[in-house]
Amino acid sequence: MRLPSPFAKLPIVFDAGILQAEALQFPETEWRVHPQDYPGNSALILVSHGGTDNDDSYGPMAATPRLQHCPYLMQVFASFGTIVGRSRLMRLAPGAEVKPHSDIAYYWHDHIRIHVPIITNPGVRFVCDGTEVHMAAGEAWIFDNWRPHYVLNHTQTTRIHLVIDTVGTAAFWRLVSSGLFMPARAPGGDHNLKPRLIAHEPAKKAELAIEQHNLDAIAHPDTVRGVIQELIPDLRKANSTHPRIGELELLLADFTHNWRSIASAYAQSHDGYADYQALTQQTIAVISRNFPEIRLSSNGLPLEQVIQSYLTAFLQPREPRPTV
Repeated sequence: MRLPSPFAKLPIVFDAGILQAEALQFPETEWRVHPQDYPGNSALILVSHGGTDNDDSYGPMAATPRLQHCPYLMQVFASFGTIVGRSRLMRLAPGAEVKPHSDIAYYWHDHIRIHVPIITNPGVRFVCDGTEVHMAAGEAWIFDNWRPHYVLNHTQTTRIHLVIDTVGTAAFWRLVSSGLFMPARAPGGDHNLKPRLIAHEPAKKAELAIEQHNLDAIAHPDTVRGVIQELIPDLRKANSTHPRIGELELLLADFTHNWRSIASAYAQSHDGYADYQALTQQTIAVISRNFPEIRLSSNGLPLEQVIQSYLTAFLQPREPRPTV
């Protein structure tokens, strides 16, 4: 999700010692390697599709049995006042790194990732769009993962963060707006506000609202139009002198109009799947053939790569799996 600044530090803090005790209770066998097998990257799954050990982004989410052994972590989840999506403890071994990248999967158009460092040290570098911060243990942060970012752990300490994916609620975004945006402050933030400690309450059992819906089988036309319109200023900024930028904008407008036209006949029914698919494939092919050099200003990525990710996410080949 795009933010007005690379990082935002939220005005709440947690007891890092209790978080560490809960995170370290699990044996090594509970940790999974990164799905792309990045060296030194591993995760312990807390909330996932169906509450099992998987790396799926989509589908009804549920808590894994591990979360029941982490009462303070559950209170941390609840303190953000938001719907909890896919969540994990993410571990970065000494000397390991998260290589530079931008998150352009359609999942991230609506989701933001909360980071709560549990074990870290000042030598761990988190860089987003040229801005570097130290996320101290017990703090809470979000960042704009659409922008290029990377993490370096060139220390002798294993870094562990709690990461919580969420679409946010009004309460959550009000919390964010009162935090500290880096490097530029966003309007409305109170930067004299001291972080509020969310203390452990041993007698309290936190109740979580967990995400059940995160992807339409076929995107609504208003969703398609909104996403495409969001890309236009990004394209103009980097390609204002390109001789065919007007042609490209017309192509994207045609896509949204034709998507709405198909929806007027079939709504979001799979009866219109072949028409939606033909429109999607045709649009991707034209961009690949005619505009391979066009890049976005925000992260420098080829439009072809971004549009492939977005357009294919708009159209799922089968109905979403039911809640079980």
